[in-house]
Amino acid sequence: MSQFPGRSGDALLVVDVQNDVMSSLWQPQRIISTIDDLVGRARLAGTPVVWVRHQSPGFEPGSEGWQIVPELTPEAGEAIIEKRYGDSFAETNLDDVLASAGADHIWLTGAQSDFGVRSTLFGGLYRGYDVTLVEDAHTTQDASVDSLHFTGEQLVALVNKLAWTTRLPGLTSQLCKAADVVFAPADRMDDEDKIEAIELEEQAEEDAEDVAMGLGDPEPEA
Repeated sequence: MSQFPGRSGDALLVVDVQNDVMSSLWQPQRIISTIDDLVGRARLAGTPVVWVRHQSPGFEPGSEGWQIVPELTPEAGEAIIEKRYGDSFAETNLDDVLASAGADHIWLTGAQSDFGVRSTLFGGLYRGYDVTLVEDAHTTQDASVDSLHFTGEQLVALVNKLAWTTRLPGLTSQLCKAADVVFAPADRMDDEDKIEAIELEEQAEEDAEDVAMGLGDPEPEA
C-alpha cells in the first residue's frame, strides 16, 4: 500500500506522448491507440488523467515536435505537467496535482520506456506511491551500447521486468495489461480534507522516525 493514508484513488499518467518523441519509436500507433482507449475509460470512471510533456534544448515549448500527438488530446481541466528531467516528479508540481486529486496509485503509460517511463516509475515509488506500469501502453526506440544492440521491443520487455521485480517496503510496483486495467476514481479533496491528509502523512512519518530511533511504544512484556 502507498505511504499516503489520507488518499485512496487512482490517476492515469501519460508521459511524453509528443510528436518528435513518438515518431521513431517501436509500434507507436498501437501504443497511441492503447493509451487513447485507457484515457477514454479513465474519463468515464472519473479517474484523473494527468499528462506529462518534456522540454529541453532543441525541444522547445510551442514547437511542432513538442506538441502532444494529435490522436491524444487533453481535455479542459486535465493537468499538463511540464518537465525537464526524466522523472516526471523532478522539479514539477506532479506531486501536488496527485495530492489534490486524492490519488495514491498511478497507472503509468507513455514514452520512452527506458527514459521518462522508467524514471517516473521509480520516482513515484520513492515518493511513496503505488505504481502499476501498463505493460502494453509504453514504448521506446532501438538503442546500442558499445557493441550491443537492443530493439525497442527488448527494452520495453526489460522495463516491464524492472516494474515486476521491484520491491520496496510497504509499496507496490506492478504490471498490468491495458485490457485488465480497472480504474478507481480518486477522491478529490476540499481544503479540510487536504489538511487532514497532510496531518496523517506527517504523523505517519513521525511514528516511523520514532520507531527507527527506538522511541516508539515499548512492546508489552510476555
